[in-house]
Amino acid sequence: MLQPASTRTTRLYLALTVLLVGGGCGSPPPLDKQLETLASWTATMQLAKERHGAGAITITYATQLRDRADEAFQQASTTIGQSAQTHSDSAYAAAALDSLRTAIRQLEAEIGS
Repeated sequence: MLQPASTRTTRLYLALTVLLVGGGCGSPPPLDKQLETLASWTATMQLAKERHGAGAITITYATQLRDRADEAFQQASTTIGQSAQTHSDSAYAAAALDSLRTAIRQLEAEIGS
């Protein structure tokens, strides 16, 4: 069953709030948590692109989401290497970063910024 756009937008906002509140200072989180966060932001960017294209979210909101995702990308770019212990870990980290970078760029293309 399809939910109203406002319900989906509210859920998206709540998910983002949880992600933002979960971030903190200190040593980097374990690799699996960082990969989870990157995957979540990637999915959020894809959903924001889709929802903006459907007229369900504004450019302002999409831009705010993009800015937060970019902050998460920058933070992960500087910390994820400290958590990667093997070549395989590094490959997963690089792929996750690349996926988020691509999703951010796709949203930017959608909103025209």
